[in-house]
Amino acid sequence: MPIPSTKPYDPRPLEDAARRRIAYSLIALLSLIVLAMLVLLGAGVIKAADMKEFAVVLGPVVTLVSAATGFYYGTKTNPSG
Repeated sequence: MPIPSTKPYDPRPLEDAARRRIAYSLIALLSLIVLAMLVLLGAGVIKAADMKEFAVVLGPVVTLVSAATGFYYGTKTNPSG
């Protein structure tokens, strides 16, 4: 009967996957908002002067994206050392 592995638990791969999902999701959200702004502007639904209203949503999302991607890439470790 084989002996089960006694390798210690390492949460880093799961944490890395969670960070990656959060960062990619926030980047997708930012892309969706910018794309929606451009489509609405191109369709004539909103005017260029009305774009400042999107700052209410766009500002915090940009902050979240920069924080999440900075944290994701800042915590990545070099596998060789």
